[in-house]
Amino acid sequence: MSWIPGFRKHLNVESMLKLAKAQFDKIKSPVQPREFTLTDYLMSALALFKLKYKSLLKFDRDTRQNDTIRANMERLFGVP
Repeated sequence: MSWIPGFRKHLNVESMLKLAKAQFDKIKSPVQPREFTLTDYLMSALALFKLKYKSLLKFDRDTRQNDTIRANMERLFGVP
């Protein structure tokens, strides 16, 4: 296995989330976005999966009521 200089610095959650967001941005939305874009919805779904929520309702409540979780959603996942 060959060593690629600087390879490991890109192996972190933040870099991988940026990569996922970039790929989601390439998907054309079938409808005109109103308040949120398709990328916002897909990043929210990724957050739901990554944070291991068992229920969409619990995820929704926590992101609305908990300022720390909301701040993490905005900073890590880029979701308003």
